[in-house]
Amino acid sequence: MTSSIHPTSLKTFLSTKTMSIHLVISRDEKYAIVNALAFYDRYHNSNEKFDNDEQEEWKECFKADDPTGVLVDKLATKIANLF
Repeated sequence: MTSSIHPTSLKTFLSTKTMSIHLVISRDEKYAIVNALAFYDRYHNSNEKFDNDEQEEWKECFKADDPTGVLVDKLATKIANLF
């Protein structure tokens, strides 16, 4: 991924400044964001490990959201540049 925000700097930024962000996104970007957040939540907030079938389902979902392999990276850059 070409864009990332270090978690420590993001925490400091978010705790010191309040802002409203307006992000114009496409339908495909919306699905990529929703699925990425769902995966992130499931991965980090569950005590269960993904079984092989579930891992494959997430991979298929990711490929459906980003068939060219560039949408998610461009989306991450787009969001990171808002700050």
